[in-house]
Amino acid sequence: MYADEAVFIVQCISQSQLSEVVAQKWLNVGSKNQTRVYQELEDCWGCQGQEVLVPLTRAQAQHLFGLEICRLSRVTPFRVVVGQIILSLIMTAIWAIFSARPQVAALSAWLGGMLCWLPSGIFALCLRMSGIRFIVTSLVMGEGIKVIATIVLLGSVAVIYRDVYWAAMLSSFIVTLKAYWFAMVFH
Repeated sequence: MYADEAVFIVQCISQSQLSEVVAQKWLNVGSKNQTRVYQELEDCWGCQGQEVLVPLTRAQAQHLFGLEICRLSRVTPFRVVVGQIILSLIMTAIWAIFSARPQVAALSAWLGGMLCWLPSGIFALCLRMSGIRFIVTSLVMGEGIKVIATIVLLGSVAVIYRDVYWAAMLSSFIVTLKAYWFAMVFH
């Protein structure tokens, strides 16, 4: 794709179709022509004076952030699930110790944590089963199953266990959800 083609695409195609066409054509552009195409697109869209973001290459990222950037993360989905189970147990113990009705509060806290780690475990299994075929659709499907499972479990707890202590269940659920943040901090 030449710079003239980029300008033609911008002028002739609606905004919704533009991103698809540019993405398809972009794959055929050499790195020397990409800067020129960026400039033409910037001029045509009326973005003069604004900075155009160009993604870093692997070598540039290594130079800026060091060799650690290429190291694989030790945080796996199953480790996050184990962390969620541990946080759920901690919240269960806290509610059992400090509540006026320890058995009800502890069970509610455990169920609240389970609302989080059980769907996360299913999601981790979906990712494991996709194996080498790890693609975006497996992520989206796994996340959809996770959301549906959470909603079904929450509804089931509300219907089946009528004596639920909502403060314990929801606080445990929220704390257990934050295991992803803890995993990022302590990786």
